[in-house]
Amino acid sequence: MTPAARSALKSDRSDWIHTAVLRGLALVAAMALMATIHAFEVRDGAYHAFPSDDLQQVLNAAATNTLVKTIRVHEGTLGLPR
Repeated sequence: MTPAARSALKSDRSDWIHTAVLRGLALVAAMALMATIHAFEVRDGAYHAFPSDDLQQVLNAAATNTLVKTIRVHEGTLGLPR
């Protein structure tokens, strides 16, 4: 194998690894973002806030949603994050 071919092969392998690592990091970041953004339920035309939910997140989501404005607060103690 010529030095030029060896260099091209090494570059292709490096590009592939770089792309795979970036895709993996993007997937992890997206999953973390989804977990923090959507901790409440939207069903039956309303947001459903449960004791384990961040009530401020539910209020913010309803405020920015043009279609769903109803929030059903379920039994329990809801609070704001500390």
